[in-house]
Amino acid sequence: TALSDLDSILLESVGVMGALDAFRALHPHSAAFSYNHNGAASRIDMAFVSEALVESVVGAAIAQLFHDDHEPIVLALELAKEVVSTEGSG
Repeated sequence: TALSDLDSILLESVGVMGALDAFRALHPHSAAFSYNHNGAASRIDMAFVSEALVESVVGAAIAQLFHDDHEPIVLALELAKEVVSTEGSG
């Protein structure tokens, strides 16, 4: 399907900022949808992360929690703790 002008502008802007679709990064070929209304399904709800954080995404799912037309996207991030050594200072 063709993207609307607004969709194209949004995706281009997100790309310029260096952000990536976290769900698509983990599931590049998934046919999962976050929006379903009157038989029309789409993945219009997205969660973006910076390129620096994309490697920290260890889980991404479209949760089937609500019986609504939109479903939430849930991300799991594994963030490294930076250890700062104070040895030898002072």
